[in-house]
Amino acid sequence: TFLPYILRFPKKEHEDSPQEYRIDGFIKNKTVYILSFTEKILAPSTQAPRGYIIRAEIDPFLSLNIMNCLEKFSSAFKINQGFFSAKVHISPHEIVLLKFKMNIAKKDFSTLLSCVTEIDYYSTIYKFFSSEPFSCQKEKKLNMAILFFYKNFRKNKPLMQTLKNLSQQSPMLEIREYADDRTSSLSYPKEGHVTLVHEDYKILTQHVKEIIGLSEV
Repeated sequence: TFLPYILRFPKKEHEDSPQEYRIDGFIKNKTVYILSFTEKILAPSTQAPRGYIIRAEIDPFLSLNIMNCLEKFSSAFKINQGFFSAKVHISPHEIVLLKFKMNIAKKDFSTLLSCVTEIDYYSTIYKFFSSEPFSCQKEKKLNMAILFFYKNFRKNKPLMQTLKNLSQQSPMLEIREYADDRTSSLSYPKEGHVTLVHEDYKILTQHVKEIIGLSEV
């Protein structure tokens, strides 16, 4: 009954942003600290989910307003400390908080966060609750895309050649094919995924669009 929560701010030109972000972070002494921003990757033709991008940072103006929105919400409900995940919807002049949940992120999140920021998530949790001093300084500020494949992508020669070319540019590109028993129970089984990492968000999204275009042929 308390959501959505809306924060309006002056219209400002900033980088093109997706309509929604998942925010992971924590609150300490009523202050919000954002660890990462995650956005969905959608297929242009069908708008079906194809994966996601986890980012260390986004446009500073937008990031500050998201933080203000979360702090106003947590203050209104007297949430003083703890780890959280939230979903926000972005428009040119307002942020709508759709979901806010106090929780520890899933296991895979720790690995992803470490890759894009070099923050040790579980060490941060331990120090947070044991009152030990810790830093959430982001030594890296990268962007990582996880893009899933639903077809027999190994036989797609143009796609595999593109992935090979990209792997020469990015040593952090990884292709993983799943075992049959991992996906046999799913209605739309995922056959594998590719992971790409780049410090430039725009370049990363260009690579993602190219791969999706080839994988949908």
